[in-house]
Amino acid sequence: MIQGHAELLLRKVPPECEAGLESIRHAAELAAGLTGQLLTYAGKAPVRAELLNISDCSVAIERTLRGSLSPNIRFVVTPGPNLPFAEFDRSQFEQVVIGLVSNAGEAIGEEAAGVVTLQTSARVVTEHSLQDSVSADFLPAGLYVELCVSDSGCGMDAATQARIFDPFFTTKFPGRGLGLAAVAGICRTRHGGIVVESTPGKGSTFRVLLPAAPQAPAATAEHVPARSEGGSDPDATPKNLATVLVVDDEPMIRDLCFELLSAGGYRVVTAEDGASALGILSAVPDAIDLVLIDMALPAMGAGTAIAELRAVCPRLPIVLMSGSETALRGRRVRDLHLPSVLKPFDHDSLLRTIRAALEGRA
Repeated sequence: MIQGHAELLLRKVPPECEAGLESIRHAAELAAGLTGQLLTYAGKAPVRAELLNISDCSVAIERTLRGSLSPNIRFVVTPGPNLPFAEFDRSQFEQVVIGLVSNAGEAIGEEAAGVVTLQTSARVVTEHSLQDSVSADFLPAGLYVELCVSDSGCGMDAATQARIFDPFFTTKFPGRGLGLAAVAGICRTRHGGIVVESTPGKGSTFRVLLPAAPQAPAATAEHVPARSEGGSDPDATPKNLATVLVVDDEPMIRDLCFELLSAGGYRVVTAEDGASALGILSAVPDAIDLVLIDMALPAMGAGTAIAELRAVCPRLPIVLMSGSETALRGRRVRDLHLPSVLKPFDHDSLLRTIRAALEGRA
């Protein structure tokens, strides 16, 4: 009301009174903004939730984000492909991203050179995966989408990390301190959490975790690659954007599978051994559509791992991979009655095998 009446009076008063009324209007505007931030922190701000692809939303405001940083700071955006959707208010998500990127820029400083990175990805949270993070709210096991903002700035000690989400706490000049508190409040309203990793002198990383929406919007050409009538197109994917769990102890193989399958339209999560794969599947059995597993796993072998995975999800499609053609032709693989791919595999053969297994044709 104060702001509205001030604007009305500005149209009627003589010029010599305009400066004072403009000050009143500006003060009311600042008060309204502060009230909005307090409501957000308390989880009382009005929201209009919709299904969002956080990669698309982050790219859409990339120019705004770059504008909030000093010209000396290099800004790198790496949007993850084929992410699950998150149920979120778009304006509040943008507030989260802008708040974290601005905070990262301030940690580096106006004059210093540095790097701020923004990444989006899918992440499976298990019962113990966040136990070492004192900065994360409790999150139930499940499939999440992750917004990660990192900087090469000054970093934080443990005492500072313990207070960064407190209202009005700031290491900067007075009058600041609601930005991260508002970010935390927004995440709480959507049942998400924040993981903070920081070391003095080595920068900070903020990971916002948001629950993946159980339902995706109706498939459109924007989100799902075209499917040929004959079904032979290796790039065609099921309409539900299937999620593949890749299990291999070699980081390079996991990364390669991630790139190939993501390019083919699949969501991908990875595990380095059978125990990790079992933990992921047990946490979110309904979120994994297929397992691609290496035959030569350390500790828990592939045979044991497959038996354990089958105990959790008896009908889960599983595809074997190996660098040995002899191994794939051996009795052990024949007894498992599972489809397989030979490493190094090409893009088309891998996608055809995965698609055939998902459709029950392998």
